[in-house]
Amino acid sequence: NSLFIGCPDKYEHREILQKYYGRIAAKDLTWTQIKVLVDAIFSNDYGGISRYKLSFYGNAPVCLFKYYVKINDPQLNFVFAIICLNFGCFVTIAVSYGVIVAKVKKSANRLNRFAKKIVEMENPTRKATTKLQRVTQWII
Repeated sequence: NSLFIGCPDKYEHREILQKYYGRIAAKDLTWTQIKVLVDAIFSNDYGGISRYKLSFYGNAPVCLFKYYVKINDPQLNFVFAIICLNFGCFVTIAVSYGVIVAKVKKSANRLNRFAKKIVEMENPTRKATTKLQRVTQWII
């Protein structure tokens, strides 16, 4: 599988297991057999340490980015770079929305001023009529 370049395949596992156990009768081992034999190696020689599976991005079984890493993790620089990239994208998007809001407000104010000038030029008595309507509405 090209996704796991650099990871041992069945034949490399077989060679390692032959060196540890001696002669292995089966010519082609299944992954289940390899897992059982490797588990026995770890539990016998290293005091029962547990193994973890190699997953897509990291040591988690889901395809999510590892945000929480320890200082000694070899992926620390990569994690830091991705977090900085995400923060930069967030800032860019936030500033872009701020610019859009500012331009929309400026354009709306300009349009309102222009509309008021047109209304005043078309009907100079409109202010008086509006004031009379407010007074009448208040009385009612």
